[in-house]
Amino acid sequence: MHTPDTMDQAFDRTPETPPRRWVCRCSTPPILLATLDGNQINLKVRDRYYHIEGLHGRIQATCPRCGKQHTITIAAEGVGAYSPHDAS
Repeated sequence: MHTPDTMDQAFDRTPETPPRRWVCRCSTPPILLATLDGNQINLKVRDRYYHIEGLHGRIQATCPRCGKQHTITIAAEGVGAYSPHDAS
């Protein structure tokens, strides 16, 4: 079992660093697509949570409210080096 300090180091973040939110701003409040936390991406689909580690490349998500497709590109360095952009 990991201690909190070990888990924070594994996710490349300090306890004070909140995860980044990947959102669609089609409404107020924005619709959460995923959270980006160190080298981990966290997705919630209905009542299940998916935690993805060590990923690089493109990730696409469709907003459940407006249907717009969103894409982020994750660099090989991890989630800290991501580039969000929207599909036209």
